Amino acid sequence: MKPPYSLRRYQPEDSTALRDIFHAAVHQRAARHYSAAQCAAWAPATYDHAAWQQHLHARQPWLLCDGSRIIGFADLQPDGLIDLFFVHPAAGGQGAGTQLMQHLLHEAQRLRLPALHAQVSLAAEAFFLHHGFSVRQRNSVTLRGQQLENCLMEKRLP
Repeated sequence: MKPPYSLRRYQPEDSTALRDIFHAAVHQRAARHYSAAQCAAWAPATYDHAAWQQHLHARQPWLLCDGSRIIGFADLQPDGLIDLFFVHPAAGGQGAGTQLMQHLLHEAQRLRLPALHAQVSLAAEAFFLHHGFSVRQRNSVTLRGQQLENCLMEKRLP
């Protein structure tokens, strides 16, 4: 496991790097659980840059950096929702996701949130289970004509 990475907040100039991480995570890591057509529906090669920037601006994710290189990002909304949680596949297994999750848990405690919840892909389910989340509901969502399975997961906080 690598030493701790640095964390910082999202800036508008980070949007392309974050999109690259998202695309790589879906097409490389999630591809073990979803077909190529499902991955293409979830993270298409072309996308609306302005809409992506607006989504990131609204979510204000934390970025995990290895030096100056962004390797992951995650957000925590005031109601306890984790909407975005992605780590570049090249950084997998090196503690990056765990450091991001620990940061979110620390923030949740600081904000005195009673629980965290997320719509979690099949690819991320084991990771969230490992960090104390439980499956509340299994879902099937339609995205760009493709059915994708995911689950609502929750973690109650002390």
